[in-house]
Amino acid sequence: MKVKFKGILTTGSILVVMVASQVGAQSAYVLSQSVNKIPVEASTCVSLIRQMTQADANDTSSSQDLASQMRDQEASLASLEEQAKQVQAELASLDDKIKSLHDQLDQALDSAYQALVKENPELAQASEDQQAAALANQPQVASLQEALTSAQTEQQEKQAALEQIKSEMANLDYDHHHKEDQLEQSKSNKTALNACLLYPYSSHYLSADSLPLNPASETLADYLVEVNQVLKQIVPLAYQKLKYQEIETLFSPETSNMDEVNKLLEGKQDLQLSPEGETYYQYAQELSLFDVEILANLALRHYYQSGDKATLQAKFDQVYQLKIGQYRYLTSINKEVFQALKQGLADYLNAHNYSAEAQGKLQALVDRYQLHLVNYNETNQKWQVVEEEEESFLTIPDLMSVHPEANGSESELGDSNHHHSTRDWTPSDQDRQTRDSSSQGHQETSSSSQNQTESSSESSADNNPETLKRLKERLNKRQAKNSHHQSKSKHQSTSGQSKKEAKAKANSDQANESSQEKGKGSVKLPDTGEQAFYMTLALALCGLAAVIVAIYLYRRYRERKKLKDIHFD
Repeated sequence: MKVKFKGILTTGSILVVMVASQVGAQSAYVLSQSVNKIPVEASTCVSLIRQMTQADANDTSSSQDLASQMRDQEASLASLEEQAKQVQAELASLDDKIKSLHDQLDQALDSAYQALVKENPELAQASEDQQAAALANQPQVASLQEALTSAQTEQQEKQAALEQIKSEMANLDYDHHHKEDQLEQSKSNKTALNACLLYPYSSHYLSADSLPLNPASETLADYLVEVNQVLKQIVPLAYQKLKYQEIETLFSPETSNMDEVNKLLEGKQDLQLSPEGETYYQYAQELSLFDVEILANLALRHYYQSGDKATLQAKFDQVYQLKIGQYRYLTSINKEVFQALKQGLADYLNAHNYSAEAQGKLQALVDRYQLHLVNYNETNQKWQVVEEEEESFLTIPDLMSVHPEANGSESELGDSNHHHSTRDWTPSDQDRQTRDSSSQGHQETSSSSQNQTESSSESSADNNPETLKRLKERLNKRQAKNSHHQSKSKHQSTSGQSKKEAKAKANSDQANESSQEKGKGSVKLPDTGEQAFYMTLALALCGLAAVIVAIYLYRRYRERKKLKDIHFD
């Protein structure tokens, strides 16, 4: 399934709004009539995905059975209600009958008493027991008493039957409400599951018992193909797209300067990542390269203005931690599968006696999926599983570890005329000597003092190889960041570099002519050819710098144009 997201920045928070979704391969999402507006908690998503993704059919059947049972219960409740009404009607009739019998018995007792007293006046003076015994022997009284007793017995039976019906109704009603809650919870779970499966860092749950891994694969390449097929299913594409190294590169002061950052953020407010965004970016919202660029530029602007290394590192840690949260979320969904992949790969490598050189073949999986499965233990010369606490991607780098001397002087940070030369770190002493000696050597060429010229040439000769090496390294770092812009800027860059090279060459020629004119009246030492060699090398370095500047300026122009098209709320 593919979901398209668009990043929207608002003051105080960064939100990602889903603008379109399309059902694709693998399997269809659970259909629901409502969509969760508030993201489901990550722990809930993990639980729902692990329990329901593989059992959609069973869950649907269970829901249908539940609904059928509820219908049967409703029919039983209706039947019991009818029975209860009937019994209640019979009880009402019995009440009337018993009341009538009581009235008849009272009249019969009065009549029989009067008759017995008239026949036997002494009965009036007898005890109540004697009178009652005499009255009970009267046929009419005895008949009415028997009828009354029978009616009262029937009344008790009907009342007991009614209580039984009411008890059954109460039990059915309770069970019906319980099933109703279950059905409602099932619907709610399906809605939540639907939302969870749409989140960019979610994946379907797989059973570790049915992985398509063949320990008898003839080659490591064949086995890695099988591993790759599994990883494609359990590592979401959104996690693969943004690399840990890209986050570090964007936050590194080495990749930009104050002038560039100010141009990119011109007219934009300083934004902060909200607590909600900090949570949701770990599973429910996609953290794109564009989002990281914005956050990195904001952090770098503050760093260039204040020289505050701690805040820059904290901002970097915050974004890097989002990536780590994504790792923990997606691996918790299929933790058994990841463990099986790791153990299976380690066993295969050890069984086939692969040495540490096999790491090169594993690197493609590491680069693509941004996780490690196994590593080689040099001590026992065995491959072993990489546990989560040993995962190197989960260790947050120190931005200042490579260049600890950050350029934080207030004069350079505050002067807009030096923004372009302000970097995220202060060059080392060797870098500074190389830069100064190279500049001095160029200026001293036009000086009348040949002793200074020789001194600068010797210094340049000592440092030029190291300078060239560092320039190549810096060019490679910039090339890694700007590779996605090269195809578009090839033509313009070629044209720009030609102009820069021509200009640099003209300036060099003019400087040489000036040097020759000023040096006519001085005594010139014998020329062995070394000075010309170093001058040629310096010009080559200038040409290389011109190429870098041309590519860099065009890339920044494209990025600035792209950023201006984005509206900030």
